[in-house]
Amino acid sequence: MRRITEKDLKAMYQPMPESMQADLRQTLASLPEKKEKIIMKKKMSIGLAVVLLILFGMLSAALAAGFFTERVINWKGEVMEEQVELLPALTPKPEDVPDYAEMEAMDETARRLAHNVDPHEIRIGYWLDAEGRIAGQVSEQRTQKFESYDALLDALKSAPYLTLPGEIPENYHFDEGKVFLLCAADAEYHLTETIKDPSGVMVDCYRVNPEDDVIVGYSVTFRESEEDYHYLYIHSDLASNLDENEFMIGLQENEEAEAVALPAAENALLLTGPNRMELMARKKLSENISIRDMMELFHPDEGERIIAYNEEIIMAFAPLLTRDEVLALYPVP
Repeated sequence: MRRITEKDLKAMYQPMPESMQADLRQTLASLPEKKEKIIMKKKMSIGLAVVLLILFGMLSAALAAGFFTERVINWKGEVMEEQVELLPALTPKPEDVPDYAEMEAMDETARRLAHNVDPHEIRIGYWLDAEGRIAGQVSEQRTQKFESYDALLDALKSAPYLTLPGEIPENYHFDEGKVFLLCAADAEYHLTETIKDPSGVMVDCYRVNPEDDVIVGYSVTFRESEEDYHYLYIHSDLASNLDENEFMIGLQENEEAEAVALPAAENALLLTGPNRMELMARKKLSENISIRDMMELFHPDEGERIIAYNEEIIMAFAPLLTRDEVLALYPVP
């Protein structure tokens, strides 16, 4: 059995509605790890790297005892690992970690102050240890939200390299949608101010000129009702040079993966099981999309970081739709 790292968790579990994501991010932040380990390496853009670990009420049990997936497959549906430990049990538990309460309080303050309101601003919250070294850093992906599906589609006209779904099932209605933003490679992040909070948390505020924004992905949720599982979640994001074994997909004992055809997709899998009907695909871009990596703001002494994205990862998850209904989102000509 192999223990898997945070880096490997990017795609093991299906996306969830926005309401669950904040709790999961907060849980990751509470792990007794160095903060830089929590920040994903960027072969994928931040939107895709939101770590969605535990589904529907399994969080506390997972933290107490660790959490396992039955097997991990690659893009071809081949089993790569069996009995993989996704999240090790917390030993010691948070209450046994020295100064945990103080660390948690600083982290909570930093997250509150680093919360982005303006889609063209990014805030880096951090605090120092007794030796004056950075003890923790937090930030949020820059996003722009939309009040309607038409408004989202209009914004995505500037990102023709992203794949849009076809016809949405008529009984599913728009709930929320947003795009993920990064800075163009030939532009810059502009430091506008540094906020110093009485708690000791500091926040560096950077701004990107709107004309320098690059859309690197989007997510949209449609709902049939407010009940559990009655939703359709679609996510598209850019990635860079992923090989077939690098984007790992977790399956439980009663779940299966089927290779399917998707227009222009290099690989596509349909993942099925109780309350799981998920389509995942990867497509090569016709040309690279280059951006300035926001991680350079965390490590300014290391110079600029430019990423050239060359492929797209697509996910569509709808627990209550049928196989044919999910595949019909991306019809093959």
